Amino acid sequence: MFDDSPKNINSLIREGYTITPIAYLSEGWEIFKQNAGGFIGFLIVCFLINLVLTGPAAFVSDPDQLSGVAAAWRTIGSLISSIISAPLFAGFLFVAFKILKQQQTTFGDFFKGFQNGRFLPIFLTSLVSGLLILLSLIPFFILFGLGLIALLASNPAFALSTPIPFSPNPTVAVLLLIGSLLALLPGIYLSIAYNFAIPLVVERRLGFWEAIETSRKVITKQWFSFLGFASLLFLVNVAGVLLCGIGLLVTAPLTICATVAAYRHILGLNLSSEMAV
Repeated sequence: MFDDSPKNINSLIREGYTITPIAYLSEGWEIFKQNAGGFIGFLIVCFLINLVLTGPAAFVSDPDQLSGVAAAWRTIGSLISSIISAPLFAGFLFVAFKILKQQQTTFGDFFKGFQNGRFLPIFLTSLVSGLLILLSLIPFFILFGLGLIALLASNPAFALSTPIPFSPNPTVAVLLLIGSLLALLPGIYLSIAYNFAIPLVVERRLGFWEAIETSRKVITKQWFSFLGFASLLFLVNVAGVLLCGIGLLVTAPLTICATVAAYRHILGLNLSSEMAV
């Protein structure tokens, strides 16, 4: 019988563990089925919230056609959307964890990311992890930009008004572009390694930095396996997009539930926590 008790983080990092992506996806489907209407309904609510925050800009393809009020609405709405996106995402986690803990769920549980002091740690976890990923990508942006400049400078058809500090030839451009691809690796590494950060804040109520570092250390132990798991979830969502986008109503919450299933098998569940009360 599977032991749901919380695992010791240091032991996991020291001794390692195995992951089974297909089993997590299968268990994620079982979690999703227990509250399919709630998961789909909340996803629609999230879409409508973002639609309202975007305002008239959502229906105008040319930004130049926006009035001053509409443009301000879009700017402020986008800021608000970026602030509330992580707590909204956490709503799926709260409900999925409650289902695993065999607790009753209500639609209000999807909004627990805004209640009882949970908003700030969830928001900070998302903000700080996102900034760290962005900072890790700075070398990529620099090398990619220099590669494009070198490529253009090596073409006589383009004249650059500002001299560049290296020989403008195709070889240099290709080397810079290859270097930029290699510079993507830190960002990819962190994007995968932080997958358990918000779940740790939700389920174990860790502080934002402890959650970020714990997620990174645990997932790094099996990083390539998690890359395969993330790729599987990505393909599931691609399938949802191919079904005229409507399939995302199922595949988006399904992949979140699969991540919760992976968390359960690797980290266990703190059944005595106040997470889902």
